[in-house]
Amino acid sequence: MPPHKTYVSLNSMLAIRHSGESYIVYCQKTEDLARLALELLVNEFGTEGARLVLRAEFGKYLRDYKGVGRDERYARVDIPDVYPDRRKQYVERVRAGTADN
Repeated sequence: MPPHKTYVSLNSMLAIRHSGESYIVYCQKTEDLARLALELLVNEFGTEGARLVLRAEFGKYLRDYKGVGRDERYARVDIPDVYPDRRKQYVERVRAGTADN
């Protein structure tokens, strides 16, 4: 994947209890958080169950969405694209890190 400008910043600390063990994970990139979430899904539901959960979630998003800052549309399918001014304001809030999701 080619490098791209980062439009989403992340700074998280997650406390996880798995198989009787507790640990804390720090994520600073969205990819790290996604990898961790995928691992937890696979551990919880198995590979096929995790795949079904992810398919259902991906189904809520536009197939050709390019990402914040590269696409002026909403990412989700269920958000109507009839308010261009609101869409532009939303994209600007996402870029600034102040949007509520």
